[in-house]
Amino acid sequence: MTIPTLILNHQKEVAGKRLQKFYSTMLNAFNFAMIDHGDISYWEFPTKQNNGDQMSKFATTYIFPYLKGVEQCNTNSNPECFFYGSEIFEQGLPVVYIFSDGSCFGMNIGGAGVGQGNIHIYYDYNCMQKPNIYGRDVFDFIIRWVGNKYVFKAGGYSTVNKTTREELLNFCENAQGHSRGECASLIQFDGWEIKEDYPWW
Repeated sequence: MTIPTLILNHQKEVAGKRLQKFYSTMLNAFNFAMIDHGDISYWEFPTKQNNGDQMSKFATTYIFPYLKGVEQCNTNSNPECFFYGSEIFEQGLPVVYIFSDGSCFGMNIGGAGVGQGNIHIYYDYNCMQKPNIYGRDVFDFIIRWVGNKYVFKAGGYSTVNKTTREELLNFCENAQGHSRGECASLIQFDGWEIKEDYPWW
């Protein structure tokens, strides 16, 4: 294989492993939080869309205490975190959470109310480093009410109900801009591997 191909394969391998690690880390945090606060369906979810104060309260109560090696970076006081909170994650997030491995994530709510609101989680596996492109190093995860329970998975609102690889691949091939971050759902479907037909922009 040529050097560019080797580099590309390495980038894909790193991305897949980081996504899997983030998913497992967050899932463990949710499980520990449920020991203290009960089933996730009883948690106090934000009720106002794009409300930074409510989102911060939710994260501070149910997420942050159960993560290790994570620092909070306030977007109102730190210029770098403001850039990521408002430009990379495109939501004006109040806090960016930075892991010791250099990855980071932010959280926001879309919609409102229990059974209606979606918690959107934006994960950048190399945070302050380029390319800062959705579907390459920035990916979406979602907590969404499905059936009669909350589900945490890779992807977003547009992919949460897609169940076949053909559907997910078709979505990713046509995704633009921020929607490309939802292609994390295809990577999860493929066992956290980025396969040759993945649209690597």
